[in-house]
Amino acid sequence: MKRRDFIASASALTVTALAGSRISAQESTPAASGIQPDGSWTFTDDRGRVIELPEMPTRILAEPGTGIALFNLGIKPVALFGYPDVFTLPEELAELPFFDWSTYELDPEWMLEQQPDLIVAQAWTADDPNDLAGIDETTIPGLTAVAPTACILAVVQSLDVTLSRFEELAGALGADLETPELIVAREAFTTASEAVRAAAAEKPGLKVMAVSATPDDIWWANPLSASDLVYFTNLGVNVLPPDDPETRMSGLWQQLSWEVIGNYAVDLFLNDDRAYALSLDDLLAHEVFALHPAAKAGQVSDWTIEYVPDYASVTAILEKLATDLQNSEVVM
Repeated sequence: MKRRDFIASASALTVTALAGSRISAQESTPAASGIQPDGSWTFTDDRGRVIELPEMPTRILAEPGTGIALFNLGIKPVALFGYPDVFTLPEELAELPFFDWSTYELDPEWMLEQQPDLIVAQAWTADDPNDLAGIDETTIPGLTAVAPTACILAVVQSLDVTLSRFEELAGALGADLETPELIVAREAFTTASEAVRAAAAEKPGLKVMAVSATPDDIWWANPLSASDLVYFTNLGVNVLPPDDPETRMSGLWQQLSWEVIGNYAVDLFLNDDRAYALSLDDLLAHEVFALHPAAKAGQVSDWTIEYVPDYASVTAILEKLATDLQNSEVVM
């Protein structure tokens, strides 16, 4: 399951076996990323999977978020698969073939038509070597016969590590990692990170809870799991961890009833900004939530759950978080 649809159960995968094959020996011993002395190519992903190919892959099939991240690092995918409504694609990517994976079913003929050398996505279960975008890739018959998969974690590891890993992958694919634009983007990320660190230090008693709300219940996000929240915590933000998180997706969520939210001492709520979660206005108007001291103080802010894992996108999130912390006070 992807983080964006944690409430719904994933549909059964009904993909027929894919024809064709590509050489992709996947070993257990890590090797240096990129081109090897014999001209072959290797990369060790965050699942511990070592991908080895006879030459550097040039045709990349990617999820939208990972595709944008790679594109901003200088690597343009040949096609995208995933949800069509999450990210605004750059013009250069909007023209690419796009497969809507909302039903978790992949079209074998479409996959083969793209002729990918490598499939890139994020993984949502840290201890599952087969996690591909929240789905067990072994349940997709013939997938890796079309191309090997490489995944960067979206959970457990800190977000700054995730950004570095995307850089490493892009570099292994031939990107120039010292362009003026990328240097400026890194510096802006560092500046925004330090702004959050300073704001958190000024409010050491401020308690933060990240949530996604529905009319029926509220979901409490885990700062020991979600990579962005892990990074916020590393910067000194006191993001409260759930009491008893579920096991799926590396313990990303805990479901709460609305009746108990008043029992939690929270000074700032970060609220899921996706369209199908309750908006800030709806949340503040909720008859139970409106009674919480943080709600009365107006200390509720949008939380961008679905973000492109690149410096520019994350910098904007950090800048907003720094402002939210500066504008909040301890109320409980």
